[in-house]
Amino acid sequence: MIERSYGATKGQAGGGGRKSRPLNQRPLSTSGLDYYQPLAILQDFHSCRAKWRIITGSNRSGKTLAGAIELSRAVLGRDPEHKYRREHGVAIVIGLDTSHIGMLWRKLSIPGAFKLIPDGDGYRSVRPAYPGAPDVHPDDLARIEEWIDAPPLIPETRIAKVSWYERTRKIPSRVELDNGWCIMFMTSRGVVKQGEHYDLVWIDEQINNDQFFYEADRGLVDVDPQWKALGIWTASPQKQNPLLWELCQKAATSTDIAVYRLHVADNCYVDKQSLEGFSERLTEDERAVRIDGEFAVDRWRIYPTFDITGKHGVDPFNVPEDWTIYIGLDPGTTNCATVIAAVPPEEKNVYIVGEVLVRNSDAYVWASELASNPLVHRSEAWIIDTMAGRQKGIGYSLTVAKQYFEAAEAIGIRPRVVGPLAGFIAGCAVPEVRIETVRRYLAATDDPNALHYGLKLFRGRTTMLAHQMRIAQFDEKNIKKRIRGEFDLLDAMEYLLAYNPRPVVTVKDIVESSDKVYQAFLRKRIERSRTRLDFCGVSLG
Repeated sequence: MIERSYGATKGQAGGGGRKSRPLNQRPLSTSGLDYYQPLAILQDFHSCRAKWRIITGSNRSGKTLAGAIELSRAVLGRDPEHKYRREHGVAIVIGLDTSHIGMLWRKLSIPGAFKLIPDGDGYRSVRPAYPGAPDVHPDDLARIEEWIDAPPLIPETRIAKVSWYERTRKIPSRVELDNGWCIMFMTSRGVVKQGEHYDLVWIDEQINNDQFFYEADRGLVDVDPQWKALGIWTASPQKQNPLLWELCQKAATSTDIAVYRLHVADNCYVDKQSLEGFSERLTEDERAVRIDGEFAVDRWRIYPTFDITGKHGVDPFNVPEDWTIYIGLDPGTTNCATVIAAVPPEEKNVYIVGEVLVRNSDAYVWASELASNPLVHRSEAWIIDTMAGRQKGIGYSLTVAKQYFEAAEAIGIRPRVVGPLAGFIAGCAVPEVRIETVRRYLAATDDPNALHYGLKLFRGRTTMLAHQMRIAQFDEKNIKKRIRGEFDLLDAMEYLLAYNPRPVVTVKDIVESSDKVYQAFLRKRIERSRTRLDFCGVSLG
């Protein structure tokens, strides 16, 4: 679609200075969309209708350009797949900060998102040597002096109004187009905007606050049966935000998430010599993320061997009466987390059979929630976070442990073994010891030669705990600490497992066992007596 003549400049080899070229030498469209030719994997990305499409990979691999093309097609009513409404839609672009927003707007609104070369009476995009090739076609490379910047993806003629965060720095907050489409720009360091419906969400790179994703996801709930609301996320996974990593893991079993992985080596428009020099200057860890596109999360995960879908998960069943029950508690007003474990008498495994997460409550609400589980009424011991248990809340004379234990007793529940910390057993206060203990449990699971107990979680009943175990990672700035986040259930389990729960023989079991031994003794005595009688005879002299 030729809209009007457009004056452009052509770049010099290596991206150096520019020199002008005569205007109107060849007709040139006002929109770069008319010349865009996607790589094969990106063609699949543009045609996919998954609720969330994610592009991950190394720096300079073409992720942001693909996102900018998708957004431009949508808001200009020019999507060839007809995924979006043509008029009066709402899009939102989420970046890390205002500088990032400014970069994205430049990608959309100024020339140069990619390169064109003269072809006949017009122009076309510079081509790879062959579809999917990592190098530019040699004929086009020989004519590099003729390359020019592609026109803006969103032409100025289509923009009706712009509101700015910072006008002088060209950082927009809202862009309205002549077809009624609106693009809103937000930074993930601001306040989460609530209540909007979005036809398209584009998140670029990592975000500072995961709530922006969750609110955007809510805004994508379909409200018009004629059109689907869709989200895209383009990012190099070089930050320790586990949300993107977890979404990519879910893509294996979800039709709502599609993941596309790009590598800079496959981008024919990147200078390979410059890329090699950049790679050599990086550390091994940085190279794995920035060049190979690996997730930074993978290098820092605390429990990378945990597999809830495999050996560490089990479908729920009724816990037998002779199994020993333990409870791990991480108390708190905002989040009060409890895990329930069961240990069989004849199997070297600890089963996490339940979780209780009470938010914004007190000890009595926790006790009520706990009492609703029948297993708690026959629990052996309760293990608590030592530091939290010894604290006293504002206006309280009792320690936290005392408050929780008294609340439980008031409702009629208590463990068989009462510990020294107001009835609780003090949990291990050394994080390194707790982590190493859990790792031993994970390693021993289903290993017939292991001397240590293994660990299994009830699938479906420990969902939040499994989630916290998957995403828990060390802070790369302080490798002795875990990254910030909600890990209360994981803490509760770590306290419990560091106590090394084992099956306990009760007095009832001893009596029953003794009776069985005595009955067996009587049976053997009778059998021996009968054997001697069988050989009894009379001798005549």
